[in-house]
Amino acid sequence: MYDKQYNIYLKLKDGSVVLYNGNNPNIAKLTFTSDDEEALTVDKDGTLHGMDFDEVLRETHVTVADKNNTVSYTFTVNVKKIDTIKIGFLENSNIEALDVNDTDLNEYDVKAISYSIPNSIDGDYLWVVSQRRIHYIKSIEPERDLVSELSSGIRVPMLNGVIKDGYYCYRSVSPILAGQMNIKIKFA
Repeated sequence: MYDKQYNIYLKLKDGSVVLYNGNNPNIAKLTFTSDDEEALTVDKDGTLHGMDFDEVLRETHVTVADKNNTVSYTFTVNVKKIDTIKIGFLENSNIEALDVNDTDLNEYDVKAISYSIPNSIDGDYLWVVSQRRIHYIKSIEPERDLVSELSSGIRVPMLNGVIKDGYYCYRSVSPILAGQMNIKIKFA
């Protein structure tokens, strides 16, 4: 999945058309269901979440219905396998100027236990570009591949993820000193 935005428009009894956002007290809540929750789950607000699976692509169907299930609509979602994450250091601090295909963002296996990222320049920002939302990033002890219990084992301060070009993009709060950075990523 690439976090494509989708909208649901409702045609009301009076003939008017409104955009459904789940927050209008005059419109009943809709229910969302996926026919393949191993590939795709759906939040109560309609946000789609791709899961990890073995195939490259899976087709699933999402049904949106009113509370009495008298009106419903089903649409198809093609869910792509999540298998890489891009991590690197860039001088750029602006999300608007970020190129998610920048050659300084190296691809890593999303199933890795930890990541060791080289940073050759003082003052570059750590960027993590992911197909999935990230819960946290922590520094680790590389020799043991464990989250450090020492004072150096901290959460790496990152700005909240911003969706750009179908990816969640995270940037370190401040520039990072040169050296090898060893991190563990916990996905949401």
